[in-house]
Amino acid sequence: MSYFIKLKKGEASEELLKDPKAFVLLSAIALRSRFNNNFNIHNLKKGQCLIGDHQNFGMTVGEYTYARKRLEKYGLASFKGIPNKGTIATLKGNEIFDISGVKEEDKNV
Repeated sequence: MSYFIKLKKGEASEELLKDPKAFVLLSAIALRSRFNNNFNIHNLKKGQCLIGDHQNFGMTVGEYTYARKRLEKYGLASFKGIPNKGTIATLKGNEIFDISGVKEEDKNV
């Protein structure tokens, strides 16, 4: 089953494009985030995902850490380290991405 996320066109998106590493990280969070609060073994809520594999985003540890700090500063995401599991990233607001979870078969084209 496929789901869609929406990238919103607007001033916030245009501004974040000026910060490509932060944009890539926020995009990864939006793509991986849960779109509902159904049961999952990590107890993740809507808008949360496990993240931390910086090499998959083409970033060094330093670039990843700095992008995280900028997303927190911008109020777009928050991060919480979980021992032996990684980092839980939480998408804050929907200024740039909407993860409402529209199913492919439900979309109107």
